[in-house]
Amino acid sequence: MVFLTFVGNPVPDVNEPHYLARLKSSWNPAWCPADLFLQSSEAHPVFVWTFGWLTRWFSLSLVAWFGRVLCWIMLAWGWQRLSWRVVPKPLCSVLAAALFVGLNQQTNFAGEWFIGGFEAKSVAYPLVVAGLAAMVQNNWNQLWVWLGAATAFHAIVGGWSWVACSLVWLFAGRPTTSLRAMLPGLAFGIILSMAGIVPALFLSSGQTAETMAEANQIYVFERLRHHLAPLTLPHDEVTLRLVRQGCLLVGFVVVGFAARRSTTLGSSTGLTRVRYFAWGGIGLAFIGLLSELLLWNHPVMAASLLKYYWFRLADFAVPLAVALHLVALVANGLEQRKRWAVVALVGAICLATWQLAENTISRLQQPIPQADFRIRDYAAWLDVCQWIEKHTPTDAMFLTPRSAKSFKWRAQRAEVVTHKDIPQDAASVVQWHRRYRDIHSRAPGSKTKSYQSLGHVGTGRIKALANKYNFDYVVTDNRRHLALPVAYQNHVYVVYRVDHLQ
Repeated sequence: MVFLTFVGNPVPDVNEPHYLARLKSSWNPAWCPADLFLQSSEAHPVFVWTFGWLTRWFSLSLVAWFGRVLCWIMLAWGWQRLSWRVVPKPLCSVLAAALFVGLNQQTNFAGEWFIGGFEAKSVAYPLVVAGLAAMVQNNWNQLWVWLGAATAFHAIVGGWSWVACSLVWLFAGRPTTSLRAMLPGLAFGIILSMAGIVPALFLSSGQTAETMAEANQIYVFERLRHHLAPLTLPHDEVTLRLVRQGCLLVGFVVVGFAARRSTTLGSSTGLTRVRYFAWGGIGLAFIGLLSELLLWNHPVMAASLLKYYWFRLADFAVPLAVALHLVALVANGLEQRKRWAVVALVGAICLATWQLAENTISRLQQPIPQADFRIRDYAAWLDVCQWIEKHTPTDAMFLTPRSAKSFKWRAQRAEVVTHKDIPQDAASVVQWHRRYRDIHSRAPGSKTKSYQSLGHVGTGRIKALANKYNFDYVVTDNRRHLALPVAYQNHVYVVYRVDHLQ
């Protein structure tokens, strides 16, 4: 219920059109044919083959809700096991879960979330949590199997967790479990991991060094710098991220120090291993920051390193550790009848409740799916997409607004290019970037980098683009009209039919 309350937004969530469209396309190649993103190489084949078959029988909305609920149940099961083994007190897992999701949302440095819409990492993170539950119980063989499964679904999420848990074993696990004793779990876990790692490696196979370098820079410094190169963001945003991350790290050090000084919790193997896991995430983030700073004037080399999401694990592991340590300290203080523990408990409950209430109120005030937040008029967007689905050929290609994320989801038609749907293999990334700039970027020297609307591109240019990219329709708002046949319009959006003539 905590997870449902926290992220139970209407479908589609911000990434669901991106991921679930690939599920549907992989199991039905006739759906949205010729879409550049959907025809590119697959980075998460285990996710596609595990859940893609559902799209042949159910709508994308039903698949999204099924996947969400499944992932939330998996996460709740793993979290309860982890929390109980660290703090074996009734309802502590519920409070810790609420603190965990709230801290992650408010203090993340690189925009990483672990619970939300249905996608590959939404499956991987519950598997990591289940692995951590096994780790704190000293079941290292089971840990590596869980992490192998997580890596199969998402190579980055599972891979960095392998690194952090290996550090935990080096510093806190060797006295109880030898390398030889872990060999069965390691072997099976590595075999499972290959299902996620090998396809990721093949994304770069057969590419020239020039193509790889260009694709890396596009991926890191243009499309995903908020995740991969946060120091390149505007100064105010970088400052805000550093401040809130700094507050989280201070809190982590404080609760860790308090737990070590406690006569009861100081000997807790579970808390110690959770703490080491978080330090592993912090270490990876530090390497990422150092790489970004040292290679500031060497973008090719910087992009080749930063594309591996160095900040991802810290955004997950540190809030996890803080939440468990804080609840453990409060529970221990209450058991010892400490006055400060009552105040701390009330404060923790208020903090957790505030975050859940804020998300719920925001959802009630603006019940619009996250994927459609930037749409000019949500009702008009639904109307135009429904018309397109009913009245245009299924193999038609559309040029859509830059802010559109849910067009394929709602209209069931292919798009020329969208900002959200960046491919994963190097050649397609370069092609995506050139196509996106060709369509949406103004000429050098203009006051703004991008056109405000496709209507501002101009009729002649739209016709030239239609011949170049072979699209049949243009969907734009009515701020400026094009001299093209109108297929449909409402009070906000216009659908133009394009004749492929020079």
